[in-house]
Amino acid sequence: MSDPANEEPSAWRWWNRRRVRYALVLMLAGAIGFVLLACATWATQPYLPIDEQGEVTAFTVVLQAIAFGFLLAVAQVFYTAGPLAEVVFKPRSLGAYRTWMWRLGTLFSIGLILALPVLSAAWAIFVVASASASASASA
Repeated sequence: MSDPANEEPSAWRWWNRRRVRYALVLMLAGAIGFVLLACATWATQPYLPIDEQGEVTAFTVVLQAIAFGFLLAVAQVFYTAGPLAEVVFKPRSLGAYRTWMWRLGTLFSIGLILALPVLSAAWAIFVVASASASASASA
């Protein structure tokens, strides 16, 4: 007879216990991403023509919050792939599989959230550096 205290929780129970933590990590990544986007927008303002400048207004903040909320809901749907994959693949080392898959899935989701902000920040650095180099060359 097996001891219930030593048994692994079901796939759904294990993954659902970590769902809130996953959502909080993604919300933090989203906030960091928004700050990066805002900084990139503000940093490039003086160096771009008027028609190419971005703006951070109440409207754009609300629009980005709505879009992020939608994408967070999509991420929660994809989170369900964790327990489904576990049921399909039936890993031998359940504890290690769950831990690694949770970490990899969370890191992948953070990467998706931060991809555009990091690219925008890199672009801003390029714009500012190019403008600074052309200003010093013409001086």
